[in-house]
Amino acid sequence: MNEMRRDFNTRDVMAQELANAVAEKLSEAVHSRGMATLSVGGGRFPQPFLRHLSVKVLPWDRVTVVLGDERWVSPDDDASNEKLVRENLLQGRAAQANFVGLKTLHDEPASGLIEIEHRLQALPPLLDVTVVGMGEDGHTASLFPSASAGELSHALKPANHEQAALMHPAVSEVPRITLTLPRLKASRWLVIAAPGDGKLKTYEEAMNDDDILAMPVRALLQQVEVPVEFWW
Repeated sequence: MNEMRRDFNTRDVMAQELANAVAEKLSEAVHSRGMATLSVGGGRFPQPFLRHLSVKVLPWDRVTVVLGDERWVSPDDDASNEKLVRENLLQGRAAQANFVGLKTLHDEPASGLIEIEHRLQALPPLLDVTVVGMGEDGHTASLFPSASAGELSHALKPANHEQAALMHPAVSEVPRITLTLPRLKASRWLVIAAPGDGKLKTYEEAMNDDDILAMPVRALLQQVEVPVEFWW
């Protein structure tokens, strides 16, 4: 079982340290391979982290940012992860970065999956950095335990190697698109950033059982293919 945990005194210290670490990984990737890829999600914590990252001096024109998950809402909707990333990360120097979103112009998300797959297929097989959150219900990205068993099972183990999946979790008012588990795991460095006492309790529960359908974050915490760090 993989267990690499880092604790911080405050959320802002954690946000600053994560921005520093991510910037270093991206810089190393550009130096080594000529480009870098970063996957980020939504939620409350990413805002300060993304703001700290946005001011880092990096060759941003060689960095591609891809969303880890998205609500099926307009990119100008306050609930949109794309809006979150554009307003908090893709500013100043960082506006030069390439961006890959998960929302299309289709009315129904199922109709947009082919286009989304094409976007994701243009990415390298391994992302350099993936940062996801974790909910107190044990979800990560949009891999929710309250989705149907069929949807969640498909997203965890896609039959045709799909990189994105459609989810209808009971806790969400709108459908969601998420990177599938294999796409999330295909990263050189993966961080689960989840501050708060409730998240620590969830983490401890996740590490003490192996029922992935009950707590999908276990699929990342307990895998061994790539180092996964839990930041709290």
